[in-house]
This record gives sequence, structure tokens and C-alpha cells, in this order.
Amino acid sequence: MVPAFEFTEVRLPGLAPGMLGIGTRYEPMGEPVLEAAGIQLPPALATAVPSRQLEYLAGRACAVEACRRLGLDATPATTGLHREPIWPTGVVGSITHSHGEAMAVISPSSACRSLGVDIEHIVDLQKAEDLFSVIADPAEADVLKDLIGNNLALIFTLIFCAKEAIFKATWPFVRRFIDFDEVKLVAAKSGSLTFAADAPLASQLASPGLPPVTFAAATSSITTLCIYR
Repeated sequence: MVPAFEFTEVRLPGLAPGMLGIGTRYEPMGEPVLEAAGIQLPPALATAVPSRQLEYLAGRACAVEACRRLGLDATPATTGLHREPIWPTGVVGSITHSHGEAMAVISPSSACRSLGVDIEHIVDLQKAEDLFSVIADPAEADVLKDLIGNNLALIFTLIFCAKEAIFKATWPFVRRFIDFDEVKLVAAKSGSLTFAADAPLASQLASPGLPPVTFAAATSSITTLCIYR
């Protein structure tokens, strides 16, 4: 059965007037789903597992709904060679999904140059311990301890989620994948994180420094947002 998505407006720290976040929840399906909400899968996903197909359709459906509510071109975003969304003229956006939840943040291109949103469910402690050195260093963890204590699972998830938002927002300027060690967390306050880019990445950016990353924490997940104004 083709799913019908129900949409809710998502209020995220950092969203300026004229920008909109739309989310939806969906149940995993065991059978392939090639179309939903009037959106078709690209050929590359025709043989993907049903969960991947559904998260793609859910994310694109959120983006279409956000564009519709903002009065922007609601043509579904196509997919680039590196799986990045390609937006209609006049639209800036980002899509994320995790554990049955999808979200899109959309802005008119007159309001910002690029943005990235990411949602991550908080990992278990063992995964945080195993993978922490891949995504951050001890100095970055220390930045967060005054803010959220010594909860390594939460620290790991927040840093990972924030860097993912940065990578998505920065993609249009550098057109390449960014390694986790190219950006470092250097300061934190309630709801906002400051990162610094290493010299090679900084030289490729279209603005001095990285934008702040705003974040919101729920019971089991974290959502981050990075906007190049």
C-alpha cells in the first residue's frame, strides 16, 4: 500500500522568517514502494531496500509540502550524482531522515545561500565509544562538558549531527565530501555551536568562517541546522 504522509511544521532554532521546516513520520514497509505523494523514485533507487525507498519519498514529500506552503516552486527536487537534492530555481533546502522520521527545511533563495539540516537518534554508549575518534577529538568533547555534562553518547551524537548539517550546507560551495577532521567544535552555548574550518577548507568557502550550528534536543534525538545567509 502506498503511504499517505501527514505533515507537521517543525520549529527549529535558527529559522528566519520566510524559512519553513516540515516533518513527517512513517512506518517501515516490507514491500517496495516506487511512488508516494505524487513523487516517483529515481531509477537508482528502484532496487533499493523498501526502507531506503520510503525515507527518500518521505523526505521529498516534506520538501514539496514546505515549498507549497511558502508559495515556491513545488516541483520535487531531483537527485544529483552524489545523491544531493537539486532544487527548483528560487529554492534552497535540505532533507534529513532517521528511524522513521523525515524532515525538510526550505527557504527562498533570496533569504539564504545554502542550508543543511540533520536529525540523529542518540546512539548507545558502546557505539559512541567505538566511533568517537572518527568524528571528533577530546578537545571537542571538552567544549561540550559544561553544557551537557559527561554523557558521551549525547556528546557524540550532537557533534556528529552538527557536522553533518555543516557538510550539507557547505556542499554547494565546495562540491566535495568533507572529512570530519576538517571542522572542529570550538565553542558552545545553549542551542548554538561554533565550529572552525581547517585552512584548506576555509580557503574554499564563500564566506569568512563557518556559520553557527543551532540545535534542538528531544528525548531520543537531536536536530541541527546550519545556514549560510
